[in-house]
Amino acid sequence: MFTRSLGFACFVLALLLPNVLLAQSEVPRVEVGALYTLLKSEQLTPQGGTSNEAGVGGRFTVNLKSWLSTEAEINYFPKSSAPGNRTLGLFGVKAGWRAERFGIFAKARPGILYFSDPRLPAPPFPSVGACFGLRQKNFAMDVGGVVEGYPSRRTVIRVDAGDTITKLERICPYPPFAFPFTTHNPQFNIGFGFRF
Repeated sequence: MFTRSLGFACFVLALLLPNVLLAQSEVPRVEVGALYTLLKSEQLTPQGGTSNEAGVGGRFTVNLKSWLSTEAEINYFPKSSAPGNRTLGLFGVKAGWRAERFGIFAKARPGILYFSDPRLPAPPFPSVGACFGLRQKNFAMDVGGVVEGYPSRRTVIRVDAGDTITKLERICPYPPFAFPFTTHNPQFNIGFGFRF
């Protein structure tokens, strides 16, 4: 009889204790933050190559569980290797492990890359088959890792590293009129936010 009662008490404690511990260290539900971003981008010029583009942005995160979040992010790059500027909007998930003072996550966020001026610079020696522009709105996918630090319960410092994969199309004056291609662009973000 005593063994059954002790076993039942242990079973009830095993069920209730994780909920009590979780209630004490519950993760704030919403995060709002600002960030600085650096994108190593393929130059969309006749000379080719890559360029480092600096930008600023904002992020809104909803923590569904301590290990799972949905988030939306927008980045603005005022000086782009393409004419005009770029805006990158992303929405997706972040999943991983979180302790009281830091967390490590993986992220996958599809979105849109928008060019304010999709015209391509003219090549130094124009040819008959030269393409003259890009599609203005293009699919993008950001995959990578996130490290977060929590200096206090209401603040977060976040560092992201990943690959922003973009599917672009060159617009040309001859059939087939559009030539799709994909670029891989390493991206690094550092940001600060508030948790509510």
